[in-house]
Amino acid sequence: ILIANNVAEIPLVIDLFLKGSFDRPIVIGRIDVSKGKVYFRGNTFKVTSGSIDFLNPEKVDPTFNLKARTDVRNIVTDRRYGVDLDLSGTLSQMTLRFASFPSLPESDILALLAIGKTTADLGRVGKGAGAEATSFVVSEFLGEPVEKFVGKPVERLTGIDRIRVDPNIDGSNPNATTGTKVTAEKRLLDERLIVIYSTTLDPSEEDLIRMVYEVNKNISLVGKRDGYGQLGGDVRFRFEFR
Repeated sequence: ILIANNVAEIPLVIDLFLKGSFDRPIVIGRIDVSKGKVYFRGNTFKVTSGSIDFLNPEKVDPTFNLKARTDVRNIVTDRRYGVDLDLSGTLSQMTLRFASFPSLPESDILALLAIGKTTADLGRVGKGAGAEATSFVVSEFLGEPVEKFVGKPVERLTGIDRIRVDPNIDGSNPNATTGTKVTAEKRLLDERLIVIYSTTLDPSEEDLIRMVYEVNKNISLVGKRDGYGQLGGDVRFRFEFR
């Protein structure tokens, strides 16, 4: 099977066994990813290795392991860096890591991938620079104020339809913020599927993932993982009265 879209171009070698019942299917086996490309923020990562393992005999909970690499140039110093992408974990606990050679902090790697500059090049290094640098990098990358949703620049460079950067509000104190929250939205399958991903700089908080699939104009299926790592789903019905 070949995945080919604006997120990735990857051939898959599949060896799976399906068992169980209609209302409780179980998948056992492995999907190998030996080559391909992954697109991230306008950069093309070449896949070096990867697999998706279905090992849980009780439920469908695949384990992902994908490694890819790209080269990126600092447009200020003209220095080139090798950047490694490492995606691992399960659907309920996914981790995306970046490393570079020569070594850089992850905030600098993201800045290089986004706009070709490090946080030092942006002149934003200092006390409390983490959240500030992230907000600034994203706003520079978008070319718009961080308070606004933007469309075409983001879609052209990343394939993401909308990105928003907001202060992360403390749930126990609505007047307090705990850093920066980045929300990305992508529409797929002729805009019938909406994927919304939110993340913060706070390692104690889980990334939020929300998927909405429009079966028809009256029925939608909603799946989500909240900030506490809890999985849930809903069926939405839409009625019109005239």
